[in-house]
Amino acid sequence: LYSFAKANKIQLGQWDYVNLTHKAERNFIGLNNGILDQTSIVFGTKNKLLHIDTKGQKISLIPDNAEEEYRIIVSFSGYTRELTTSGYNSRVDECREAAGKLGQLTNNDDVNILSDIPPEAYRRVKDKLSPLLCKRSEHYFDECQRVINGVEAWKTGDLGSFGKLMNQSCNSSIDKYECGMEAICNLQKIMSNEHGVLGSRFMGGGFGGCVVGFVETEFAGKAAENIHKAYLDAHPEVAGKAKTFLARSDDGVRFL
Repeated sequence: LYSFAKANKIQLGQWDYVNLTHKAERNFIGLNNGILDQTSIVFGTKNKLLHIDTKGQKISLIPDNAEEEYRIIVSFSGYTRELTTSGYNSRVDECREAAGKLGQLTNNDDVNILSDIPPEAYRRVKDKLSPLLCKRSEHYFDECQRVINGVEAWKTGDLGSFGKLMNQSCNSSIDKYECGMEAICNLQKIMSNEHGVLGSRFMGGGFGGCVVGFVETEFAGKAAENIHKAYLDAHPEVAGKAKTFLARSDDGVRFL
């Protein structure tokens, strides 16, 4: 879209890029996703943590107070993602069902999605949900609190706490949102158990793709080697496809 607009001299704002690509994915690909990826691609800024209010479509850029202490590690599993044929859309449907049920339980007719429910109202009636919907709701509300805690940890340069939150987030995605294929879950465990790694999480729904983590700079090179070897030992079928990289943050979509 960025290239198309440039070639055709179409003036688009940053949120136009987010919303138009989101619309294309939903209406033409059939993926009932949110705007996390698009917003990250458009608004990502070097040496900043991007805090996104997806409902209000607002962003905050939080300075990196520990830039020299870590590297970003990205491991590609060798499996490409195909979210429309995975369980991703069904999880979205289950969250909407949970929101509707919580709306009934709290006598709130204006509920369409889980973010329409105040956390205190959810906690008051959550035990009345079915086990499945309780799992989905718990993942959502706990994840929201983890974002708040993560922002505070990042502001103070507490990468240890930030990493633990990443691990908790991924574990919740596996246990409560019931996402993630076996290879990706194995890769995330391998990465988080490697010496020097502060925490990691698989990207998106975990149905293929990458695991991303933070590793202490002094251990980064060795950690990347060990993670790659351990993963290929467990999944030799992706030899030649799986890759592990050390990276730093950078600015978002642009022409080079």
